Amino acid sequence: LPSPPDSPSLTILDKNCLHVSWSSSDSASHAYKVERFLINSAASSSSLSFFGDQEVVEMSSVGLGLTGGTFSLYFGDFRSNTVVYLGSVRVMKGHDFVVTDSDMSPLILRGEAVMIGDEMYHIHTANPISSSRLPLFETYSGKDAEHVPLFSRSKSSPISYDASAEEMKNALEQMQHVSHVDVRREIDDSYTDDGFKWIVTFLTNVGDQPDFFAET
Repeated sequence: LPSPPDSPSLTILDKNCLHVSWSSSDSASHAYKVERFLINSAASSSSLSFFGDQEVVEMSSVGLGLTGGTFSLYFGDFRSNTVVYLGSVRVMKGHDFVVTDSDMSPLILRGEAVMIGDEMYHIHTANPISSSRLPLFETYSGKDAEHVPLFSRSKSSPISYDASAEEMKNALEQMQHVSHVDVRREIDDSYTDDGFKWIVTFLTNVGDQPDFFAET
């Protein structure tokens, strides 16, 4: 096979033009093929490869003294592209609830933050949720309107405090926007509370990923 070119060089001339040069000592090579690849702008960042490296995230309960119970994970915040559209609601200024077309209780947790239009509110921790009413902790301060979009963050089902690697993997992959991941669990023997570390590698989504947030 021909040898690769020597001393390749790339110069950016302007936003539409690149200058590529190289030298060659291989007399058997008469021409070289130059290929270009479009980057994934969503995956690229200043700290990672333009072609999208796999991000690795460590989640740990070491040192927290957990001996039972469950926790839930949120993926990203309302500034990221991982928000989940729940439907539209009718809002009325000065009211502590919004009107819905269906029961939102299977989709939303008590106390959870939601985005109503462009403003953040929290679901009331005690007032009842019905098929037509979603109670808010705060009073709605915007204008009366119909068909206002309601968003939540991507969240997991409850995860056991000592979840296995497979259980954590299943919980994460069921979350919207996470897609396929690999999970490895470690036990830190230096702590007496038997805390765990879960090492999560994103397999499908590449490049920088939103943060995970835990809530008990």
